[in-house]
Amino acid sequence: SDPTASESIGQMWYNTTSNVLKYSIEGAGAWASGNDMTVPRDTGGFCGTQTAALSIAGSPPATSNSNVCENYDGTSWSAVNNLNVSRLNNAGLGTTTAAMNAGGELPPVTYATSESWNGTCWTAANNINTARRSFRGCGTQTAGMVAFGVAGGANNTDTETYDGTSWTAENEGLTARNNSANCGTTTAAVAAGGTTPPGI
Repeated sequence: SDPTASESIGQMWYNTTSNVLKYSIEGAGAWASGNDMTVPRDTGGFCGTQTAALSIAGSPPATSNSNVCENYDGTSWSAVNNLNVSRLNNAGLGTTTAAMNAGGELPPVTYATSESWNGTCWTAANNINTARRSFRGCGTQTAGMVAFGVAGGANNTDTETYDGTSWTAENEGLTARNNSANCGTTTAAVAAGGTTPPGI
């Protein structure tokens, strides 16, 4: 198994459950192969950490939408209860025991609906103010944020925060874009990259 405490620089170990050889080094990390998801797909929401992650909906092969959700424990993916409304290009935020899913689309419809996750089931929550797709979230279920995306057929700069009950419009971003990488908290967040007009 993996070490239970912080490993020392230079330590090497083999996890017989995941069949992965690991080595502790100092400095920048490196990517390593992991186990596959149970249902391959893209354009879904996501949240959590490397050892406790949640994949939310998205588009699997040969279909245009999905409501499939999976949990990752640091070694393998396992199916959990599905999102109530199938969608892709949605935003996720939070943890594997307290997450949110917002917006997205089931072409040609773009959603404003959101759902909350308690570690077991998804429940309908209050709508975001601006229906949109191709955007990302960050933060927690009681202090979350979504920003940018595509609304009404155009890239936008809308930013909204979530307090555990309602979504509130905040100051807009500087550059309209979609599919940016968002991370951080509601008081210290970063949005990087993405696609800017006219690339929708």
